[in-house]
Amino acid sequence: MSGRQISLREFASFASRYSAVLETLFKRSDDEFSRADLLSIAASVSTDEAASPESIVRTMEEYRLIEKTEEQATTYRYPRALIDLHRHFSMLSEPVSAQSITANVSALSQAGADIRLAVAGSNSGAARNAADEIRRLCNDVLRGVSENYKFILHEALELKKGDGSMTIKQRYERLDHAWARYIEPLRMIVLVQGSFSHHVAEADSGLAAAEKTGVLPDAEEVRMLRRFLGLVVQTANRSMADCLKTVQPLLNRLKQDGRVAHGAAVGISQFIHVGPSRSGIPALLRIISVREQDRFQNNELSSVLRTLLSLKPSPPPIIPESSSDLRNGQQVDMRFAAEAIASVEAAGTVTDLLTFLHDRFPDRHAFDHVSIFHYLTKEESGFTAHFGPMKDYELLGASIQSAQLSLTLK
Repeated sequence: MSGRQISLREFASFASRYSAVLETLFKRSDDEFSRADLLSIAASVSTDEAASPESIVRTMEEYRLIEKTEEQATTYRYPRALIDLHRHFSMLSEPVSAQSITANVSALSQAGADIRLAVAGSNSGAARNAADEIRRLCNDVLRGVSENYKFILHEALELKKGDGSMTIKQRYERLDHAWARYIEPLRMIVLVQGSFSHHVAEADSGLAAAEKTGVLPDAEEVRMLRRFLGLVVQTANRSMADCLKTVQPLLNRLKQDGRVAHGAAVGISQFIHVGPSRSGIPALLRIISVREQDRFQNNELSSVLRTLLSLKPSPPPIIPESSSDLRNGQQVDMRFAAEAIASVEAAGTVTDLLTFLHDRFPDRHAFDHVSIFHYLTKEESGFTAHFGPMKDYELLGASIQSAQLSLTLK
């Protein structure tokens, strides 16, 4: 295989002439090809009668449009770089594991700490290395968030079309899997726990120190990198908010429709296996018919209205003010959040959450406790929440009045 550098013009000319060959290789990008496979593809899809399949394959080798699976192997594959290029032009996304994105976000904090250390030691070389690391991590995080956002939107649109080849349950399970794997972990660190912004802020503070002291001599480059960090946060916030607005309602509807379909299937199965009378369906249909045909008399309407007017609904439980009001520049510690939630899960049942958290983590600020309080009242937390009587709490940094929250693990 030639080691010479291939110009963009040479590649573009070949790709234009033999686009059908490259498109076929992309569609089979998971496959490995023997030389005979490649010759067969070139012969079957190429429209260039002047070029033999052998010359087409030989040129692809020279241009590195195919590569050997191993150094001494006799099989080939379509290169990763070209697969990414096809995906780019086709607007196809390849999701990135949320764990990988989260690890890169956490690494931003360390890179910020490295710059601050370099500033303290006036080490411009170390500061440059850390700045390059921040730029690389920003590119990786931005790509991951954007790719996952495009992927979940594409999945939602495809499933919303409902071509009939998949049941409602299958569509729900497919979208739920994509959400749980690629979006929910990011939603937690971006919108719920706030750790995404915290890690980015750590990197930004390191760059700010470098800009102030001049340990990185190109001030404009530093400012551009800081703006890049801001873009990463804005993109993450916007993408997660858009997912909640556009994709989650479809996910919820598919879940609900699946339950209805399951109930209907159970009813029909009962009707078939035990007969109409024992299935209970005829009696249910009679009840529906009676409800549609009956008319209320005046005295019945008056009774209903009197009952409604006499209702005195209980006020909603008072819960602590939004954790953002207690923030005062603080960010949720992701490790603490995980530890606290794990403690509650281990207990199984907690009768007074704020007291439980204060007893186990007395050195944590009220903001941390209230953040956990708000998260565990959400349906997706995995707990059943019950609000009790009002109670005053003296927590580190704040006095709080709240309804007593008890939790039971579902």
